[in-house]
Amino acid sequence: MPRSVWTKICKAAVDASDGDRRSAGTQLLEVADSGFFEFDVKRSLYRRALIHFAHAGVWAEAVRLLEEHAEMASVVTRKFQLYLTVSCEASQGSHRAATRRLLSFSEISEEIETFDEDGNLRIETRKAPSLEVLQSLLSYPASHPDPLPEMPFIGRVRAALNDAGKRGRLSIDDLHRRFENCLRERQYLEVNDLANRAAKKGKVIEAMHWMERAVRRASIEDAQKVHAAYIVFFQRYQDKVTVRQRRHLRSLGLKILVLIDTNLLIDALTDEIGERLELAPETRLNLLGRGTFHRSVLDLHKDGRIDLHVIPAIANHEFRVDGNLVRKMFSDVLVDSEHLEEVIKPKELDSMRGAVLAEFNDWNKQTLLDSDLREVVTAEVETFLTSREEIYREITTAKFNRNSTAARTKVADSDSIYPEANDRKLMLSAAEYSDSALRDVGGVVVATRDSDFIMVARALEEKLGFGVVWNTKTLNAWLPER
Repeated sequence: MPRSVWTKICKAAVDASDGDRRSAGTQLLEVADSGFFEFDVKRSLYRRALIHFAHAGVWAEAVRLLEEHAEMASVVTRKFQLYLTVSCEASQGSHRAATRRLLSFSEISEEIETFDEDGNLRIETRKAPSLEVLQSLLSYPASHPDPLPEMPFIGRVRAALNDAGKRGRLSIDDLHRRFENCLRERQYLEVNDLANRAAKKGKVIEAMHWMERAVRRASIEDAQKVHAAYIVFFQRYQDKVTVRQRRHLRSLGLKILVLIDTNLLIDALTDEIGERLELAPETRLNLLGRGTFHRSVLDLHKDGRIDLHVIPAIANHEFRVDGNLVRKMFSDVLVDSEHLEEVIKPKELDSMRGAVLAEFNDWNKQTLLDSDLREVVTAEVETFLTSREEIYREITTAKFNRNSTAARTKVADSDSIYPEANDRKLMLSAAEYSDSALRDVGGVVVATRDSDFIMVARALEEKLGFGVVWNTKTLNAWLPER
């Protein structure tokens, strides 16, 4: 079995590089169904299979995978599920069903003023398609780290926009039509005026998406002027746009705020100790079973593309390393014992710990949410956790199989299956930052190697607004365009 499993994985990689994405997806699906891997790897394989099927345009197979594995709902975003389902329906000729699905997905509640028979003012709540949501869907395929096929999905999104406009549900529909005309006629410089008019009507997010699309579509001779206008427009209105709403405004070039989990700090400290023990750079972390992701994070920071932040309360509690722990970490590594004792003196360890914290924590913290909104976000985090009881049970089982003393916590009256207290604090902080209009921040991510974050990464992004990165590839997917 192991040989056939690895053969299929290798064949999937070869097929993908040769452009046969359908075969690649089929190979990975068979490996995931084999039962050879544990749940975390299995779900990752299912997700990769879905992406290959999407690129191959075999929508029915992708939708069938989603239907047969309901647990994938916590691994892929609702937008990706929508993309697959709408594309499947459209490819099968069910255009109206696909359009209705998009309209339903984009619905939001709006309060409107009406008058009763006696002339009294009444406030009614009705549901209507959101221009902001539908606009964001136009750029969804291109915003994926591995850009997805645009058709037939984009065609259905445009149909949904037209449908909503005919029903009179979009308050700035006329401006939207003029914006689309500007794109068709390549009058990109006029988009700035339309965006400002839309923003004055309270439609700032829609206007941001218009500017983003104009920058991407503009010709070389217009691109610089359009981009400069876009920057000015964003600076004027960014206080009205939360960080999570800026996820796909990549042309602005805003930095990503990276919150550092304790496991990366320990990796960095171990790396520093290994360097002082004169171990080779490419071998010291492999020998110790540590990762090198922290190096990539620092390189991107030095390149000015990301900001770094450590939550003080978490670091003060978790980032503690004494001589006994270091001796245990290096027990299987051939080092001079006297040299090791010199390196791990309490004063030296404290100095190295302080240096690591300073290196990974240089962001100038900004004012966050008020207390009322913080309570709302806290409730959202707890709801997020409890609604994923099944996957956290699986994560807990896997953690206990590796370490019988793994720390777990309860939420309300639940079993002890949820992340430890400091990890929940990290989730809360990331969600707070994402729901705040931080200045000049384009996104918030948590850099970690913890499965409590990684296994629900897509769901965290969709529900709480922040991303999870665990290697260079996942971090690069968040970086702004240069």
